[in-house]
Amino acid sequence: MKKRFLPLLGLMAVLGLAACGQTGGNKTSSQVKPSSSAKPSTSKSSISKAPVKSYSMSEAKLTAKEKKVYLTISGVAKNFAVGEVKLALGLEHVTTVDEGEGFIYGSATPADADYKYAVNPAAEDGKFTTDICLSDIPGLVSGLYKVYVGPKSNYGTIALSECDKTRVKDEKFGYNFRNDEQCDEVFAIAVDDLPPVALQEAMVFEEESKLFVRIGGAATIKEADVATWTPYLNFQNVSSWSNSKIESSKIRWNFKTEGKAYVEADVTSIFKAGVNLNTHLNLKENKQQDCKMETAIDQTYTLLGLSIQVFSDPTTTAAGNEGFWGNLGWRITSAS
Repeated sequence: MKKRFLPLLGLMAVLGLAACGQTGGNKTSSQVKPSSSAKPSTSKSSISKAPVKSYSMSEAKLTAKEKKVYLTISGVAKNFAVGEVKLALGLEHVTTVDEGEGFIYGSATPADADYKYAVNPAAEDGKFTTDICLSDIPGLVSGLYKVYVGPKSNYGTIALSECDKTRVKDEKFGYNFRNDEQCDEVFAIAVDDLPPVALQEAMVFEEESKLFVRIGGAATIKEADVATWTPYLNFQNVSSWSNSKIESSKIRWNFKTEGKAYVEADVTSIFKAGVNLNTHLNLKENKQQDCKMETAIDQTYTLLGLSIQVFSDPTTTAAGNEGFWGNLGWRITSAS
């Protein structure tokens, strides 16, 4: 019995030592803990984000300063460095009967060098106003031009619901915004040669049982000056879009009032009850041009059974017979 007991104790001792050795190893490894510097950072203040840059246009208008005309762009450019934002300008001629189309300045996809009009946003709120001189654009001629403007991230046509359509002038042209069907209802600038006669007055009168219109105003020209001119006078029905063009040979000049000149034309066959007419007038060339008066007019005449309202509001934004796009208009109804 004693002999059997001793080997058993020896075996238990060996197993006990092995167990102790194994437990000790595990205990040693479990005490190796990662240092606090090895833990991932959870502090929000240590994560920095770059400010989001943004650009938006809030206003586009035409302004005249020191005999030059500018496209004045206002908006907000946030989180840009000084001198970082630059605009490009493109003017695309709208197709008409007399003109071709294409960019006379800039393009639909400007090169880096075309972004040259600096924007200097205010540090506190990013607001800016930038002037782009239109009078200095080389090759500018009369016509209707779609306007493309903006920085690289926002270049394109003017994405505004409205623009100030007040007409402004430099020494050669008159300028105003339009956004009607002819320019695909996006904002375009109409550039017209300044007429040699100020368009200040318009009326209708009766002569030998016929209706005549008279348009003109202050002038420095003499009767001999107009001998080679071929005036263009067209009346456009704002409902049917039909046109009634007066032949140049049927347009006469009136120099009876000193210091003034007028064109006159027989419109008996054109002025009918229920018709509203928009006027196009070019005093020198047989070429279409808007008839933008320099003064507001609202006068009604009763002649030959018709009530004829002569209307002009150079600042209007209304199209059709509401405002005639700022042109000279005629609203005709029956006088009975």
